[in-house]
Amino acid sequence: MPEPGAAPAAGGIGASAGAVASWAAYLACSWTWCIGMFLPVLLVRDFGLAGFLVFAAPNVLGAAAMGWVLRDAHASERLLLEHATATRLFSIVTILFHAFFLAWLARSWWGVTLPAVGVALAAFTATTFFALATPATQRRAGLALWIVAIASAALLVPAWLPDDALHPARGALPEGHAIPLAAVCVLGFGLCPYLDLTFHRARRELSPGGARAAFGIGFGVLFLAMIVLTLLYRGAFLGEAGVSPRSLPLVLSAHLLVQSVYTAGVHLRELARHPAPEGVAPAGCAAACALFVAAIVGALALGATVEPMQSVADASRLGSGEIAYRAFMSAYGLAFPAYVWVCVVPRGRWAVPPRVARLAWLGAVVAASPCLALGFLARETWWLVPGVGIVLVAPLVARALSSRW
Repeated sequence: MPEPGAAPAAGGIGASAGAVASWAAYLACSWTWCIGMFLPVLLVRDFGLAGFLVFAAPNVLGAAAMGWVLRDAHASERLLLEHATATRLFSIVTILFHAFFLAWLARSWWGVTLPAVGVALAAFTATTFFALATPATQRRAGLALWIVAIASAALLVPAWLPDDALHPARGALPEGHAIPLAAVCVLGFGLCPYLDLTFHRARRELSPGGARAAFGIGFGVLFLAMIVLTLLYRGAFLGEAGVSPRSLPLVLSAHLLVQSVYTAGVHLRELARHPAPEGVAPAGCAAACALFVAAIVGALALGATVEPMQSVADASRLGSGEIAYRAFMSAYGLAFPAYVWVCVVPRGRWAVPPRVARLAWLGAVVAASPCLALGFLARETWWLVPGVGIVLVAPLVARALSSRW
């Protein structure tokens, strides 16, 4: 049900321009920012400009398409009810991913110091604020964050902008290796949005026309602008032009911190509001909450102990921090999109019993994992092609299994 302060989900009634703009900013800022902020840096380092393009195009188009694919609020509600566990897991992994990323960032830039502890406490407070805020407050905060980020970048980026910002030098790997990477990006960014609780919040609160406008502007304009900024400030991450990660401008540090905190906060709020499965006892809920807190502590500990982020300047090797980052990324590149492809997309005569679909999904993830590990960790990127192929044929396997059982 719509909440106070949310745009009405009235069929056929378009949202006001202000509501569309605020929902667009909410969508752009709630997307997985530790992917959008840092993954392009690694891809440009490895593949040059081709790496950025195969990241940006599927990301923008895939996320924006959800506003068209889910025709009304009822389609969103039905998907949430049928796949409640998967959508919860998506938000849980996203929160853990941001906890790891912020701890890794703090270790790389500030070290374990008293100011860093103070920043961590402030980040926790801000996450709690965003988690408790109403949707209207979250949308206004998202729009304000986007405006401040763009304005700050316009003032400060020229001071540390690489000369080849829009035409990066050739990456460490041949540009042709970006082709198999594109297959993973299309699969991941095209399907992951359908498990994102914040996206479903926007879709349920907007009319069909308002949703198309908000998703289109949110990703075709606002999010695209932010990832282009990532391309511009990559030199500060990679140590180009004499700039090292430890001397990053304060405004960039604040931008990355606040955006990650915002993303974690809005996902935490939607996770708390997501209806619990029927038959879950209070003791089970308490145990799940304790496990969730323990997982966050573990993610923070991992980020605080792995190798600092300076290793991104050396493309010849992957530091332990980047390996952990890429391991988290496997959820968005394999596990979640494979679930959508195998368990959500098949409908009508292609539908199979949920238990069979989940078995096929699990088998596809297990079978494809070595291929993606070779592609992303061993840098043998052509292994990504058979990995994606395994996922694509999994629905056929599920269909064959259902006909036998």
